[in-house]
Amino acid sequence: MRSSLTTPLCALLIVAGVTVLPAQLHGESRPTAHYSEVTGTTRETLASCQRTEPNVYLLPSLSSSGDRHEVFVDKRLRTQWWTFRSPSRGIDIRATRRGDTIDVTGRLDGKPIARTLEIDSAPWYQSIERSLEPLAHGREGMKELFWVVEPYTLIARKIQARRGGVAELSVEGRRTRAAEVTISLPGFLSLFWQSKYWFRLSDGKFVRFEGLHGPPGSPLTVVKLTSETP
Repeated sequence: MRSSLTTPLCALLIVAGVTVLPAQLHGESRPTAHYSEVTGTTRETLASCQRTEPNVYLLPSLSSSGDRHEVFVDKRLRTQWWTFRSPSRGIDIRATRRGDTIDVTGRLDGKPIARTLEIDSAPWYQSIERSLEPLAHGREGMKELFWVVEPYTLIARKIQARRGGVAELSVEGRRTRAAEVTISLPGFLSLFWQSKYWFRLSDGKFVRFEGLHGPPGSPLTVVKLTSETP
């Protein structure tokens, strides 16, 4: 999934100084969720799941175009590291948070890279659709600032999220009450870019996204939950 900033599933720990690798996670996997993404006449399918251990979660996602993200978060859903592979774009990177920086290594556009992105103490949410679940459970008007890294440019952006009201949506053919969360650039810059997420009230599940993948005038992108594996 592509965006001038980020989109759902673009999606994805270092605990006490010990790096935990995906192969070391043997916990339970939550049910796989399947989504459709439509931008103009372009359609993609996406799948995501969750592997769990006490206090940590690995959030893998895979698109029909072959892009794969893995986001590793702590118990507060703050990203600790993220890997992204896009064979069609020559991207194979790993990004790791170290204090108020994010170190990125690997290959971008087929070329080796090693970058350090300067951030601050705000959380890093590379899996927005998972990490904003707590805000969706909050009260209307609540706000949060967080960092996200653009997958194709590796620029770190500070983003504002605001909990909106409750809407009724059609999810898998059923009327569903969902909390709206709007993400935007902070302050007056919110006038230039916004996207919306909806989270099912019953369990916090991400069910819908609407936003632009490019500048004003670009076709709207809509992502929606199509099925869940029981």
